Amino acid sequence: MFALEEVKSVYVRKLPENVTEEQLRELFGRHGEVTKVVLLEQKPGQPKRDFGFVHYADHSSAIKAIPRIQHLQGTRKKKE
Repeated sequence: MFALEEVKSVYVRKLPENVTEEQLRELFGRHGEVTKVVLLEQKPGQPKRDFGFVHYADHSSAIKAIPRIQHLQGTRKKKE
């Protein structure tokens, strides 16, 4: 059975097209040790994906990062 306390990664959406793994690692590293950043590759002929995942060494760091993610997603304006 899956336990919420084991979750160590967070989903980040509405990312700018030019964001890099290093930028996300630096930004979210303020909340704890980031072990991995995943930005999915763009498929040919499709727009760049605007989401990724940030993985932390421990659950408490992932939980601390959630308010930061919500703040960023709430302040970014959608492209028209």
